[in-house]
Amino acid sequence: QIEPARRHLVHQADAMKMLGLLRRSVVRPRHVAILASLGAGGSAWCYYQPDASEPERIERWADKWQAMDIKFHKRDVHPALAKHYDILFPDGAVKRVIVPLCGKTVDLPFLARKGHEVVGVEGVPLAAEQFAKEQPTLRMAKCAPPSKPAPAASAPAAAAEAAEAADADFFPAEAFAGPREGFVFTTRKGQLGYHRDVPPTVGPRPAAAKLSAAERGEALLAERGEWVSEGGTPLPRPDRRPQSGTVWLSVRDWFCASRAALGSFGVAWDRGGLVAVPPAMRVQYVRTINALLEPRGRILLSCFDYDQAKAPGPPFALPVEEVVTLFPNYKVQVLERKDVSAEFRQRVGTPWENIGKMDELAILLVKKRTWWRRMFWPFGGE
Repeated sequence: QIEPARRHLVHQADAMKMLGLLRRSVVRPRHVAILASLGAGGSAWCYYQPDASEPERIERWADKWQAMDIKFHKRDVHPALAKHYDILFPDGAVKRVIVPLCGKTVDLPFLARKGHEVVGVEGVPLAAEQFAKEQPTLRMAKCAPPSKPAPAASAPAAAAEAAEAADADFFPAEAFAGPREGFVFTTRKGQLGYHRDVPPTVGPRPAAAKLSAAERGEALLAERGEWVSEGGTPLPRPDRRPQSGTVWLSVRDWFCASRAALGSFGVAWDRGGLVAVPPAMRVQYVRTINALLEPRGRILLSCFDYDQAKAPGPPFALPVEEVVTLFPNYKVQVLERKDVSAEFRQRVGTPWENIGKMDELAILLVKKRTWWRRMFWPFGGE
Protein backbone atom coordinates (compact mmCIF):
# COMPACT_ATOMS: atom_id res chain seq x y z
CA GLN A 1 0.00 0.00 0.00
CA ILE A 2 1.33 3.41 -0.97
CA GLU A 3 0.25 6.31 1.19
CA PRO A 4 -0.93 9.46 -0.63
CA ALA A 5 1.68 12.15 -1.24
CA ARG A 6 4.47 9.95 0.16
CA ARG A 7 7.54 8.48 -1.53
CA HIS A 8 8.81 4.97 -0.93
CA LEU A 9 11.90 3.07 -2.05
CA VAL A 10 10.53 -0.22 -3.35
CA HIS A 11 11.82 -3.19 -5.29
CA GLN A 12 11.43 -2.70 -9.03
CA ALA A 13 9.34 -5.85 -9.48
CA ASP A 14 7.00 -4.79 -6.69
CA ALA A 15 6.68 -1.35 -8.25
CA MET A 16 5.58 -2.88 -11.52
CA LYS A 17 3.02 -5.07 -9.73
CA MET A 18 1.62 -2.04 -7.92
CA LEU A 19 1.35 -0.13 -11.17
CA GLY A 20 -0.64 -3.01 -12.67
CA LEU A 21 -2.99 -3.10 -9.69
CA LEU A 22 -3.52 0.64 -9.79
CA ARG A 23 -4.30 0.56 -13.49
CA ARG A 24 -7.01 -2.04 -12.86
CA SER A 25 -8.43 -0.10 -9.92
CA VAL A 26 -10.59 3.01 -9.80
CA VAL A 27 -7.47 5.19 -9.53
CA ARG A 28 -6.84 6.86 -12.86
CA PRO A 29 -3.40 6.10 -14.34
CA ARG A 30 -2.46 9.79 -14.59
CA HIS A 31 -2.37 9.91 -10.80
CA VAL A 32 0.54 7.49 -10.62
CA ALA A 33 4.18 7.90 -11.54
CA ILE A 34 6.46 4.88 -11.15
CA LEU A 35 10.07 5.98 -11.49
CA ALA A 36 12.00 2.74 -12.02
CA SER A 37 15.72 2.15 -12.24
CA LEU A 38 17.38 0.41 -15.16
CA GLY A 39 18.26 -3.26 -14.95
CA ALA A 40 16.54 -6.25 -13.44
CA GLY A 41 16.34 -6.64 -9.70
CA GLY A 42 17.00 -2.97 -9.01
CA SER A 43 15.00 -0.66 -6.80
CA ALA A 44 12.83 2.27 -7.72
CA TRP A 45 11.36 5.38 -6.18
CA CYS A 46 7.59 5.09 -6.34
CA TYR A 47 5.62 8.31 -6.07
CA TYR A 48 1.84 8.11 -5.77
CA GLN A 49 0.06 11.41 -6.35
CA PRO A 50 -3.74 11.27 -5.96
CA ASP A 51 -6.00 13.99 -7.25
CA ALA A 52 -5.27 16.09 -4.17
CA SER A 53 -7.57 18.97 -3.44
CA GLU A 54 -6.24 22.50 -3.63
CA PRO A 55 -6.07 22.94 0.19
CA GLU A 56 -4.01 19.76 0.57
CA ARG A 57 -1.54 20.80 -2.15
CA ILE A 58 -1.08 24.22 -0.56
CA GLU A 59 -0.69 22.70 2.92
CA ARG A 60 2.19 20.45 1.88
CA TRP A 61 4.22 23.39 0.60
CA ALA A 62 3.19 25.54 3.57
CA ASP A 63 4.73 22.95 5.89
CA LYS A 64 8.05 23.38 4.10
CA TRP A 65 7.90 27.15 4.46
CA GLN A 66 6.93 26.92 8.12
CA ALA A 67 9.93 24.67 8.78
CA MET A 68 12.11 26.88 6.52
CA ASP A 69 12.92 23.80 4.43
CA ILE A 70 13.45 25.94 1.36
CA LYS A 71 16.73 24.75 -0.14
CA PHE A 72 15.29 25.72 -3.52
CA HIS A 73 15.46 29.43 -2.60
CA LYS A 74 18.42 31.35 -4.01
CA ARG A 75 19.72 34.47 -2.26
CA ASP A 76 20.98 35.92 -5.53
CA VAL A 77 19.44 36.36 -8.96
CA HIS A 78 19.29 33.02 -10.76
CA PRO A 79 22.44 32.70 -12.92
CA ALA A 80 20.46 31.45 -15.93
CA LEU A 81 18.18 34.50 -15.88
CA ALA A 82 21.09 36.92 -15.58
CA LYS A 83 23.11 35.17 -18.30
CA HIS A 84 20.29 34.74 -20.84
CA TYR A 85 18.32 37.91 -20.12
CA ASP A 86 19.06 39.43 -23.54
CA ILE A 87 17.85 36.27 -25.30
CA LEU A 88 14.63 36.30 -23.28
CA PHE A 89 14.04 39.97 -24.15
CA PRO A 90 15.66 40.29 -27.61
CA ASP A 91 13.97 43.56 -28.57
CA GLY A 92 14.51 45.21 -25.18
CA ALA A 93 10.82 46.09 -24.91
CA VAL A 94 9.04 46.28 -21.54
CA LYS A 95 6.90 43.18 -21.00
CA ARG A 96 4.44 41.63 -18.59
CA VAL A 97 6.36 38.70 -17.06
CA ILE A 98 4.78 35.76 -15.23
CA VAL A 99 6.79 33.76 -12.66
CA PRO A 100 4.99 30.56 -11.53
CA LEU A 101 5.50 29.21 -7.99
CA CYS A 102 7.75 32.16 -7.31
CA GLY A 103 8.23 31.86 -3.53
CA LYS A 104 10.23 34.89 -2.40
CA THR A 105 12.70 34.87 -5.27
CA VAL A 106 14.84 37.97 -5.77
CA ASP A 107 14.31 37.48 -9.51
CA LEU A 108 11.06 39.48 -9.17
CA PRO A 109 12.70 42.80 -8.18
CA PHE A 110 15.54 42.11 -10.63
CA LEU A 111 13.05 42.01 -13.52
CA ALA A 112 11.10 44.98 -12.15
CA ARG A 113 14.26 47.09 -12.05
CA LYS A 114 14.66 46.30 -15.75
CA GLY A 115 11.32 48.07 -16.27
CA HIS A 116 8.97 45.09 -16.61
CA GLU A 117 5.70 44.40 -14.83
CA VAL A 118 6.39 41.18 -12.93
CA VAL A 119 3.57 38.95 -11.69
CA GLY A 120 4.57 36.14 -9.35
CA VAL A 121 2.08 33.40 -8.47
CA GLU A 122 2.57 31.72 -5.08
CA GLY A 123 0.21 29.51 -3.11
CA VAL A 124 1.71 29.95 0.36
CA PRO A 125 0.86 33.25 2.13
CA LEU A 126 3.96 33.01 4.36
CA ALA A 127 6.22 33.12 1.29
CA ALA A 128 4.51 36.31 0.11
CA GLU A 129 4.79 37.90 3.54
CA GLN A 130 8.51 37.10 3.75
CA PHE A 131 9.04 38.55 0.28
CA ALA A 132 7.32 41.80 1.28
CA LYS A 133 9.49 42.11 4.41
CA GLU A 134 12.74 41.28 2.63
CA GLN A 135 12.10 43.77 -0.22
CA PRO A 136 11.35 47.02 1.67
CA THR A 137 12.27 49.23 -1.29
CA LEU A 138 9.30 47.85 -3.22
CA ARG A 139 6.90 48.99 -0.45
CA MET A 140 4.63 46.01 -0.97
CA ALA A 141 1.02 46.49 0.16
CA LYS A 142 -1.47 43.70 0.78
CA CYS A 143 -4.84 44.12 -0.89
CA ALA A 144 -7.29 42.39 -3.19
CA PRO A 145 -8.02 43.15 -6.85
CA PRO A 146 -10.77 45.72 -7.39
CA SER A 147 -13.91 44.52 -9.12
CA LYS A 148 -14.82 47.99 -10.37
CA PRO A 149 -13.50 51.57 -10.09
CA ALA A 150 -13.72 52.85 -6.52
CA PRO A 151 -15.95 55.90 -5.91
CA ALA A 152 -14.24 58.99 -4.56
CA ALA A 153 -14.86 59.43 -0.83
CA SER A 154 -15.74 62.80 0.63
CA ALA A 155 -13.49 64.37 3.27
CA PRO A 156 -16.00 63.90 6.15
CA ALA A 157 -16.60 60.30 5.12
CA ALA A 158 -12.87 59.63 4.98
CA ALA A 159 -12.37 61.13 8.45
CA ALA A 160 -15.19 59.07 9.90
CA GLU A 161 -13.80 55.99 8.21
CA ALA A 162 -10.33 56.59 9.70
CA ALA A 163 -11.80 57.06 13.17
CA GLU A 164 -13.82 53.88 12.83
CA ALA A 165 -10.76 51.93 11.63
CA ALA A 166 -8.90 52.75 14.82
CA ASP A 167 -11.18 50.49 16.87
CA ALA A 168 -13.13 48.30 14.45
CA ASP A 169 -11.97 45.01 12.99
CA PHE A 170 -14.20 45.43 9.93
CA PHE A 171 -16.07 48.07 8.03
CA PRO A 172 -17.97 47.40 4.81
CA ALA A 173 -16.92 48.66 1.38
CA GLU A 174 -18.40 47.84 -2.00
CA ALA A 175 -15.09 48.26 -3.84
CA PHE A 176 -11.35 48.41 -3.18
CA ALA A 177 -10.39 52.02 -2.34
CA GLY A 178 -6.65 51.67 -1.96
CA PRO A 179 -4.38 50.00 0.62
CA ARG A 180 -5.17 50.59 4.29
CA GLU A 181 -2.52 49.95 6.93
CA GLY A 182 -3.43 47.03 9.15
CA PHE A 183 -6.36 45.95 6.99
CA VAL A 184 -6.98 43.76 3.95
CA PHE A 185 -9.84 44.18 1.48
CA THR A 186 -11.51 40.78 1.17
CA THR A 187 -14.61 38.75 1.99
CA ARG A 188 -14.87 37.03 5.37
CA LYS A 189 -17.99 35.35 6.68
CA GLY A 190 -19.91 36.72 3.71
CA GLN A 191 -18.94 40.34 4.44
CA LEU A 192 -17.11 42.32 1.75
CA GLY A 193 -14.94 45.17 2.91
CA TYR A 194 -11.83 46.00 4.95
CA HIS A 195 -11.01 43.40 7.59
CA ARG A 196 -8.22 43.74 10.11
CA ASP A 197 -5.24 41.81 8.77
CA VAL A 198 -4.82 39.79 11.99
CA PRO A 199 -8.15 39.87 13.82
CA PRO A 200 -7.94 39.59 17.63
CA THR A 201 -8.48 36.08 18.90
CA VAL A 202 -11.40 35.56 21.29
CA GLY A 203 -10.99 32.57 23.56
CA PRO A 204 -8.45 29.74 23.18
CA ARG A 205 -7.40 28.74 19.70
CA PRO A 206 -7.95 25.14 18.60
CA ALA A 207 -4.77 23.09 18.63
CA ALA A 208 -3.22 22.95 15.17
CA ALA A 209 -2.55 19.25 15.60
CA LYS A 210 -6.29 18.57 15.73
CA LEU A 211 -6.86 20.01 12.28
CA SER A 212 -6.61 17.83 9.21
CA ALA A 213 -4.35 18.76 6.30
CA ALA A 214 -7.39 19.85 4.29
CA GLU A 215 -8.65 22.04 7.16
CA ARG A 216 -5.25 23.67 7.62
CA GLY A 217 -5.10 24.20 3.86
CA GLU A 218 -8.53 25.85 3.91
CA ALA A 219 -7.29 28.21 6.62
CA LEU A 220 -4.29 29.10 4.45
CA LEU A 221 -6.50 29.83 1.47
CA ALA A 222 -8.57 32.19 3.64
CA GLU A 223 -5.41 34.27 4.16
CA ARG A 224 -5.09 34.98 0.46
CA GLY A 225 -4.43 38.43 -0.79
CA GLU A 226 -2.64 40.27 -3.52
CA TRP A 227 0.68 41.95 -2.70
CA VAL A 228 1.52 44.90 -4.95
CA SER A 229 4.53 47.18 -5.04
CA GLU A 230 4.20 50.95 -4.86
CA GLY A 231 2.72 52.35 -8.07
CA GLY A 232 1.08 49.11 -9.15
CA THR A 233 -2.43 47.69 -8.97
CA PRO A 234 -3.54 44.05 -8.52
CA LEU A 235 -5.30 44.08 -11.88
CA PRO A 236 -4.04 44.10 -15.47
CA ARG A 237 -4.55 47.36 -17.37
CA PRO A 238 -7.49 47.37 -19.81
CA ASP A 239 -5.13 48.34 -22.65
CA ARG A 240 -2.85 45.36 -21.77
CA ARG A 241 0.16 47.64 -21.41
CA PRO A 242 2.63 46.74 -18.62
CA GLN A 243 2.71 48.64 -15.35
CA SER A 244 6.39 49.34 -15.77
CA GLY A 245 8.71 48.58 -12.87
CA THR A 246 6.11 46.99 -10.59
CA VAL A 247 5.77 43.66 -8.80
CA TRP A 248 2.44 41.98 -8.28
CA LEU A 249 2.58 38.85 -6.11
CA SER A 250 -0.68 36.93 -6.41
CA VAL A 251 -1.38 34.39 -3.65
CA ARG A 252 -3.37 31.68 -5.39
CA ASP A 253 -3.14 28.10 -6.62
CA TRP A 254 -1.19 28.05 -9.88
CA PHE A 255 -3.54 25.47 -11.36
CA CYS A 256 -6.43 27.93 -10.94
CA ALA A 257 -4.62 30.89 -12.55
CA SER A 258 -6.34 32.38 -15.59
CA ARG A 259 -6.23 35.29 -18.00
CA ALA A 260 -9.44 36.62 -16.49
CA ALA A 261 -7.66 37.08 -13.16
CA LEU A 262 -4.08 37.88 -14.19
CA GLY A 263 -4.20 39.03 -17.82
CA SER A 264 -1.88 37.82 -20.57
CA PHE A 265 1.93 37.81 -20.68
CA GLY A 266 4.68 38.18 -23.23
CA VAL A 267 7.34 36.39 -21.15
CA ALA A 268 7.46 33.63 -18.53
CA TRP A 269 10.38 32.80 -16.27
CA ASP A 270 10.06 29.28 -14.83
CA ARG A 271 12.87 28.88 -12.33
CA GLY A 272 11.74 25.77 -10.49
CA GLY A 273 7.99 25.58 -10.96
CA LEU A 274 7.58 22.84 -13.53
CA VAL A 275 10.20 20.62 -11.86
CA ALA A 276 8.50 21.06 -8.47
CA VAL A 277 5.15 19.52 -9.39
CA PRO A 278 4.73 15.72 -9.65
CA PRO A 279 5.22 14.42 -13.20
CA ALA A 280 1.56 13.38 -13.36
CA MET A 281 0.53 17.04 -13.06
CA ARG A 282 2.88 18.47 -15.69
CA VAL A 283 0.32 18.52 -18.50
CA GLN A 284 -2.08 20.54 -16.36
CA TYR A 285 0.76 22.87 -15.32
CA VAL A 286 1.78 23.49 -18.94
CA ARG A 287 -1.86 24.02 -19.93
CA THR A 288 -2.01 26.91 -17.44
CA ILE A 289 1.16 28.62 -18.61
CA ASN A 290 0.21 28.18 -22.26
CA ALA A 291 -3.20 29.82 -21.66
CA LEU A 292 -1.51 32.85 -20.04
CA LEU A 293 1.19 33.34 -22.69
CA GLU A 294 0.57 35.46 -25.78
CA PRO A 295 1.47 34.32 -29.34
CA ARG A 296 5.25 34.49 -29.86
CA GLY A 297 5.61 34.67 -26.10
CA ARG A 298 8.87 33.39 -24.63
CA ILE A 299 9.60 31.06 -21.72
CA LEU A 300 12.98 30.66 -20.07
CA LEU A 301 12.84 27.29 -18.32
CA SER A 302 15.33 26.05 -15.74
CA CYS A 303 15.13 22.27 -15.24
CA PHE A 304 17.20 19.24 -14.28
CA ASP A 305 18.26 16.12 -16.15
CA TYR A 306 19.33 13.14 -14.03
CA ASP A 307 18.50 9.50 -13.30
CA GLN A 308 15.14 9.78 -11.52
CA ALA A 309 15.65 6.33 -9.95
CA LYS A 310 18.46 7.79 -7.81
CA ALA A 311 16.34 10.38 -5.99
CA PRO A 312 12.62 10.98 -5.54
CA GLY A 313 12.42 14.72 -6.16
CA PRO A 314 11.45 17.47 -6.12
CA PRO A 315 13.08 18.76 -8.16
CA PHE A 316 11.94 16.05 -10.53
CA ALA A 317 13.97 15.10 -13.58
CA LEU A 318 12.84 16.80 -16.78
CA PRO A 319 14.93 15.86 -19.84
CA VAL A 320 14.83 17.85 -23.06
CA GLU A 321 12.83 15.15 -24.84
CA GLU A 322 9.98 15.52 -22.39
CA VAL A 323 10.08 19.32 -22.65
CA VAL A 324 9.56 18.97 -26.40
CA THR A 325 6.62 16.63 -25.78
CA LEU A 326 5.02 18.93 -23.20
CA PHE A 327 5.33 22.01 -25.44
CA PRO A 328 4.37 20.82 -28.96
CA ASN A 329 3.45 24.32 -30.18
CA TYR A 330 6.77 25.88 -29.12
CA LYS A 331 10.20 26.10 -30.65
CA VAL A 332 12.64 24.59 -28.14
CA GLN A 333 16.28 25.64 -27.85
CA VAL A 334 18.75 24.45 -25.19
CA LEU A 335 20.80 27.48 -24.20
CA GLU A 336 22.98 25.90 -21.53
CA ARG A 337 23.71 22.61 -19.79
CA LYS A 338 25.62 22.80 -16.50
CA ASP A 339 26.79 19.99 -14.19
CA VAL A 340 25.37 20.56 -10.68
CA SER A 341 26.09 17.10 -9.28
CA ALA A 342 28.57 18.35 -6.67
CA GLU A 343 26.06 20.89 -5.32
CA PHE A 344 23.36 18.25 -4.74
CA ARG A 345 25.78 15.65 -3.32
CA GLN A 346 26.34 17.99 -0.37
CA ARG A 347 22.88 17.03 0.92
CA VAL A 348 24.30 14.31 3.15
CA GLY A 349 21.87 11.76 4.54
CA THR A 350 19.49 12.12 1.60
CA PRO A 351 19.24 10.22 -1.71
CA TRP A 352 20.88 13.23 -3.40
CA GLU A 353 24.31 12.38 -1.97
CA ASN A 354 24.52 9.45 -4.42
CA ILE A 355 22.95 11.25 -7.36
CA GLY A 356 25.70 10.60 -9.90
CA LYS A 357 25.46 12.77 -12.99
CA MET A 358 23.02 15.69 -12.74
CA ASP A 359 22.73 18.61 -15.16
CA GLU A 360 20.83 21.87 -14.87
CA LEU A 361 19.45 23.07 -18.19
CA ALA A 362 18.42 26.50 -19.38
CA ILE A 363 15.88 26.13 -22.21
CA LEU A 364 14.27 28.82 -24.33
CA LEU A 365 10.75 28.14 -25.61
CA VAL A 366 9.09 30.43 -28.17
CA LYS A 367 5.37 30.07 -28.71
CA LYS A 368 4.37 29.58 -32.32
CA ARG A 369 1.48 31.46 -33.84
CA THR A 370 -1.67 29.46 -34.46
CA TRP A 371 -2.16 28.07 -37.96
CA TRP A 372 -4.98 30.48 -38.75
CA ARG A 373 -2.83 33.49 -37.76
CA ARG A 374 -0.04 32.27 -40.04
CA MET A 375 -2.52 31.72 -42.87
CA PHE A 376 -4.08 35.19 -42.72
CA TRP A 377 -0.81 37.01 -41.90
CA PRO A 378 2.11 34.94 -43.26
CA PHE A 379 4.73 37.62 -42.57
CA GLY A 380 7.16 37.53 -39.68
CA GLY A 381 7.68 33.76 -39.49
CA GLU A 382 6.01 31.60 -36.90
